[in-house]
Amino acid sequence: MSMTLEAISREAFCLPKKERELLAEQLWQSVEPEKKSGAKGAFDWDEAWEPEIRKRVRRLDSGEEKSTPAAKVFSRLRGKR
Repeated sequence: MSMTLEAISREAFCLPKKERELLAEQLWQSVEPEKKSGAKGAFDWDEAWEPEIRKRVRRLDSGEEKSTPAAKVFSRLRGKR
């Protein structure tokens, strides 16, 4: 018997947080490009973003940049609709 996306989602949201995190990771790995397959054209997003992530963390740690709380960001975005 095949479950609908709605039924699967409803069940998934009932899982404990850690299990939802694991499920999310497994789903993400199922759609991200194969990094370990050795296939030509496979792109390693983690490697590509590493320098940018390090730069952003360094700027936050040094006080050069300040973070914005997610609630404030989402509030601004909702106001742009």
